[in-house]
Amino acid sequence: MQPLNPFLSSFSKSPVASQCNPPRQHILLVPPTSVLLASRDTESGAPLTDVVASDEFLGSHVLRIASGKGSGAGGRDATQNLREMRGKAKVYGTINGRSIVVKDNMIYTNKGTSICHSYFCITPLLI
Repeated sequence: MQPLNPFLSSFSKSPVASQCNPPRQHILLVPPTSVLLASRDTESGAPLTDVVASDEFLGSHVLRIASGKGSGAGGRDATQNLREMRGKAKVYGTINGRSIVVKDNMIYTNKGTSICHSYFCITPLLI
C-alpha cells in the first residue's frame, strides 16, 4: 500500500488551509508522493518530508485564482480567448506572496527555472 502524501497530510493540519476562502479561487500544487519521499531540500539538505510541513512550503504551493466571471464565458469569445492564450505565460500569486508562472503545461518560479512537470493540481474544495 502506498503511503499517504505528506503534503496533503500537512496541508490539512495547517492554518494555511483556512486562508483558502473562497475555495474555488485557490488551487493546490501537490507534489507526487514519490518525489516527496525520495528528495531532499536543495538549501538545507533535509528530506522533503521534513520541509513539507512548514507554512512557507505549503503557502508556496497554493495559487490564488481570480474569479472566472467575464464577458466571454461560454460562447464563441471563450473559444477565441483559449486559442489566443495557448503558448502564453500566465502569472499566479501564491498565498505567501510569491509568484508562479504557468506556460505550456510547465510551472516555473519567478526566476524562470522549471520547478515541476509532474504536479497534480487539486482545488481545496475537493479535499
